[in-house]
Amino acid sequence: MAAWARAPGLGWDPLFTTSPELTGGGIALGLLIDALWVRTESDAVRSGEGNLAVAAANVTRLRVILDASRAFALEGGGMLTLARKLGLRRDGLDAGTGTGVEDTASTAGARAAPEHGLMLRLESRL
Repeated sequence: MAAWARAPGLGWDPLFTTSPELTGGGIALGLLIDALWVRTESDAVRSGEGNLAVAAANVTRLRVILDASRAFALEGGGMLTLARKLGLRRDGLDAGTGTGVEDTASTAGARAAPEHGLMLRLESRL
């Protein structure tokens, strides 16, 4: 049985930001480009309970994702961040190949309590 995986990627995070002093938080725009290659192989297995044939599978993925977020400073030192990721992907499988769109939205809130050494972050995704 053998398996290998490769997942190189490039990311620019952020490509663009605004000053928190001007916007009360800040706007950021980032770009992620990554690729994934996975191959797995197994030997034939024979036992009294049954036989399994030799198997091999390949999986590939290429993604380009634009990541935009807007942070809002809250009274009392908290931060609310709204984010959206939109991208294109190309998947290659032994069983089928296709192209698709990734679309993710998230909301995150953070509150720091430095006097206690704590940072609380709550995030939700769609």
